Amino acid sequence: MNSELRFTRVGGRYLEITGQPAENLIGRTRREIYEQTRQDLSDLDAELLEANLRALDSRQPFRDFEVNWLRADGSKGTFLNSGKPVFGDDGAFKGYRGTGRDITDLKKVEEALRASEARLAGMISIAPEAIIAVNEKFRISIFNQGAEKIFGYQASEVLGQPLDLLVPARFRNRHRSHMDEFQNSPEESRSMTERGGITG
Repeated sequence: MNSELRFTRVGGRYLEITGQPAENLIGRTRREIYEQTRQDLSDLDAELLEANLRALDSRQPFRDFEVNWLRADGSKGTFLNSGKPVFGDDGAFKGYRGTGRDITDLKKVEEALRASEARLAGMISIAPEAIIAVNEKFRISIFNQGAEKIFGYQASEVLGQPLDLLVPARFRNRHRSHMDEFQNSPEESRSMTERGGITG
């Protein structure tokens, strides 16, 4: 970009990713390009682009600015852009030099992972059997509906609490000893060989 924030050169890879011909970009400002596609952007994307435009107007560097953009074929792409203002020896603003990369595939993987995690969380939540998970400090991080029915606590009451809360006082030392032993062992899992009742 030059001192008027107009594109003066665009790399071939960027043109390939966006599907835009160079003449659609060269000589135009990002704001002009943005205004042309504003109606196709979500409110969040529009807000993020406005923040980036403000950074450009104030001659501020920006790094890893994520923006969704419509390609020429109408598909949505996600790009990560970074830019640095350039000043002459006299301190005069000369323009920007920037780089960008396509992270569309990465975002699709992240979205699929979030959807998968949401489905798993939903299945855990409604499972009839008690499912309880703890973090490395033995504090409860998952407490499903089955656990609520068996232990008589609501999830909101126990999340973040020590697992010992669910263990009768007379068994806590032995239970903690087993937990410490497992945590310090090279094992990643341990099967339960017997299913029995729960003593409270």
